[in-house]
Amino acid sequence: MYIIVVQQSLKSKLAMKKLIITLSVLVLIAEYSCSQNNINKSIMIPLKTGKNASVQFETLLIEPINLFVQSKPWNDSAPHIQLELNVTENNQTYSTFLWYYEAADEPKIDYPKAFENYLFGLEISTDSISLIVEKLDFGKEFFIELNQKAVIGNLSISFEESSSEWSEDPFGNYSESREHFKISLSDDNEQTELRFGTLYASGHEKKLLLDSRLGGIEDSEDELLLEWKDYQIFVLGASEKIMKLKVTKIR
Repeated sequence: MYIIVVQQSLKSKLAMKKLIITLSVLVLIAEYSCSQNNINKSIMIPLKTGKNASVQFETLLIEPINLFVQSKPWNDSAPHIQLELNVTENNQTYSTFLWYYEAADEPKIDYPKAFENYLFGLEISTDSISLIVEKLDFGKEFFIELNQKAVIGNLSISFEESSSEWSEDPFGNYSESREHFKISLSDDNEQTELRFGTLYASGHEKKLLLDSRLGGIEDSEDELLLEWKDYQIFVLGASEKIMKLKVTKIR
């Protein structure tokens, strides 16, 4: 009888060890899965001057074609660092430039540019330059170029049209210039078009206005808030071929 009790005790201990080992393995698998999910949200690609090797990230082929660095920009508006970049996905190629400007008072880095549901930007440190690729998300400021599309969740934003005009006063001097923009929004099976414009009058700063009629300079704003469904689209800046946006979701 005593021997039987000992055997049952040993079986219980062995079963407990197996259970502990199984649980440990499951925890490790869960931790690895979370780590992989975190890794897949973004990637940092170290760069060197000149041509860099292509990198595959998810469905993207990323080609840092040329990194140009000048120690002293020839003027305040010239980029200190410039990366020529190609990104290919499903036989569609997006070509662009990313810049870093070094101002006299503080460094200024261009906000990342959007392509589909990705953001591309530069990260600069004292001894290294890296290309950062991350998923586009609500609340992030980004640039979108003409004829490109940005995707955030179910929302798709396309920069479709841009036009400009300018006028002179009776004496032939510059009076004002106007720009007109159209963006298309889609969410599942619903879509809409939004139009707005900018006005730059002589003696005034460039201003954003809610529609292409533009109106008077006194009615202008520094930024626009466009709303559609549950989305808020903040237009933070716009020019002929590029605009700066931020998108939030109300609920």
